[in-house]
Amino acid sequence: MKHFWIAAVALAPIAACSGSDTNTDTTTSTGSAGAGCVEFASAKTNVSFKKDVVPVFQLSCNFSSCHSSESSSPQENLALGAPNGSAMTDEDIKAVHDAIVSGTSERSSLSMVEPGAPEKSWLLAKIAYSSFGACEAIKSTCAPEGCGTRMPLNSPALDPAAVDAIAGWIKEGALNN
Repeated sequence: MKHFWIAAVALAPIAACSGSDTNTDTTTSTGSAGAGCVEFASAKTNVSFKKDVVPVFQLSCNFSSCHSSESSSPQENLALGAPNGSAMTDEDIKAVHDAIVSGTSERSSLSMVEPGAPEKSWLLAKIAYSSFGACEAIKSTCAPEGCGTRMPLNSPALDPAAVDAIAGWIKEGALNN
């Protein structure tokens, strides 16, 4: 039994590098998004930006050094939370919403969020793909220096339910609700 666990631990890094670009709640398809692309078929419905999406940003993005509201120059010019970890006011939420919905990326020609089309939204590409090369439709939009890495950087991938909530919010029009 001891040898089984040693083998499992030894092989885990190899399995992690297998190139899988899907999480357990999304589907990979060769449909309109292209081969190897996630179509977000299981996106959550009736999503509230304030109740379902903002908490993901607050916990997974704002407290990182990348998108902190404390930073003078957050990555992609996106500060995704309230200063000092305080509760977000409606003004803070509107500012985060507007920055995401009207935002553009430095690494892709895709819009940060394409309301109604999660498969065409850079935000979803960054949180859903561990390797952008598996989806040519995404890879072909990247800057010459590449797509960058999956977000959140240096942290575990977002829970599939969080990805489905963000995909559902975008699919339903990316409203500030």
